[in-house]
Amino acid sequence: MESSGCAIKPQSTVELSQYPEDYLDAVAEELNDRLRKTLEYDKPSERILKLLA
Repeated sequence: MESSGCAIKPQSTVELSQYPEDYLDAVAEELNDRLRKTLEYDKPSERILKLLA
């Protein structure tokens, strides 16, 4: 009997160690600087500051 659950499988994998740390930091900063509908159009970085205040 097969499972009816929905499993999400990555299409491909990437070895992050092949990228310089400063590049990965820049990507993380760019993603954290985007407005998010789920955060009522706050940026994740803004929301964490609100939570920590």
